[in-house]
Amino acid sequence: MLTAALDLTTVLIVSAVIVTLIGILFVVDSFSRQDDPTGRTWSLAYLAGMISTFSYLASGMYPSLWWGIAIGNGAVVLSGASVWAGARRFNQRRSLLWVALAAALLTALVAVIGVPRGGVWAGSDVMIGATAVFGILAGVECFRRPMWSYRNGRFLGVVALLAGAYYAVRFVAYLRWGPLSPTFTAFAGTAISTLVVLIFVTGGAFAMVALRGEESRRSLFASASSGGAEQVAEREEFDVIASSILDAAERAEREASLVVADLDNVSTLNAAFGRAYGDHVLTRFVEVLREQLPAATPLSHARGNRFLFLVELAAGDAVHLAEQIREALLDEPLVPDQTGLRVTASFGVAGCAQAGYRLDGLRDAAMTAVDTAKRDGRNRVVQHAR
Repeated sequence: MLTAALDLTTVLIVSAVIVTLIGILFVVDSFSRQDDPTGRTWSLAYLAGMISTFSYLASGMYPSLWWGIAIGNGAVVLSGASVWAGARRFNQRRSLLWVALAAALLTALVAVIGVPRGGVWAGSDVMIGATAVFGILAGVECFRRPMWSYRNGRFLGVVALLAGAYYAVRFVAYLRWGPLSPTFTAFAGTAISTLVVLIFVTGGAFAMVALRGEESRRSLFASASSGGAEQVAEREEFDVIASSILDAAERAEREASLVVADLDNVSTLNAAFGRAYGDHVLTRFVEVLREQLPAATPLSHARGNRFLFLVELAAGDAVHLAEQIREALLDEPLVPDQTGLRVTASFGVAGCAQAGYRLDGLRDAAMTAVDTAKRDGRNRVVQHAR
C-alpha cells in the first residue's frame, strides 16, 4: 500500500515547506501589486494554508499541543473559503469574507469541544464537509462572469471543483467507514490527502498568479487603446474584421500581410523592476504600435507579450513597416525614467502571396516567423517563406 510507504511526519514537514514557499511567493506578489483586493483575499488563503500545515505538524509531533488540531481545522476551512471569497471579489461581487471567517471559527470550536474525547479526528467531519462545500462554491464562482472569460479563471475553476469533489468523496468515506478504517486510511487518510492537497495548492497558485496577470494586461491594453479609434480588439472581434479584409483583398486580388510583434525579455523586466513596471512597458508598447500603424489597422493581443495586426501591404512592405516599428523602439526609452532602458521587439511577417488568404494559415505562418526571430537572437524581423 502507498500509505505504508509514507511516513506521516515526513509528509507533513515536506508539505509545510512547500506550502510556505508557495504562500510567501504568492503573498509577496500580491502586495507588490497596487489596487489588488482579489490578490489580498487569496493571500489569506495561503496564509491560512501555512498555519494549518504547521499546526497539524506541531500537534502530531507533540500531543500536548492538542489545540493545534483545532487551529489547523479552522485554517483549512478558512483557506478554501478565502478562495471562494476572492473569486467573488474578482467577479465584482461582495466577497462575503465574514462567512469564511465564521465558518473557520465554528470549525475550530467544534474541534476544541471534541478533542478531549475524539482525539486527533475531533471535528474533522465538519472540517472536511465545509472544505468540500467551499471548494465547490469557489469552482462555480470561477465559471461566472467575468472570470469565466479568462483562460486561467476557467483553469482555477477546474482546480477548485476537483478539490471540492475530492473533499466531498473524503467526507462520504469518513461517514461511511470512519477515519480509522483501513479503507479510509488507504484512500483518504492524512498522508494521502496531504499529497493531493499539495497538487491543488500548486495548481491553484499558478492559476491565480496567471489570472491576475492576464486581467492586468487586459485592463492595461484596454486603457491604452481607449484614447483613439484604433483600439486593441478582442480576438473574436479581430478575427471577424481581419477575415472580412482578407476576403475583400482576395476578391480584388490585393496583397495583405499579418504581422506578429513580440516584446523581448519582459520576464527579465518583471524580475528586475517588478511586474507593475513590466505591465507599464507593455502598455507603452501598445501605444507605440498604434502610433506607427495606419489609423484603420486592426490590432489585437494574441497572448502574453504578443500582438498581431493586419495590413493591406505586400510582405516586403510589411517587413519595412515592422522594421520602422523596431527602430522606433530603439530611438528612445519606452518608459521615460532614470533607467534609460531601450526595449526591443521581434516581428514575424506572413504575406498572403506566400501563406494564403485564410486567417488561421496566416496566423500560424506569422507565429512561426516570430518564433524564428526569437530563436535567432531577438530584435529582428523575419518573413515567412513558403
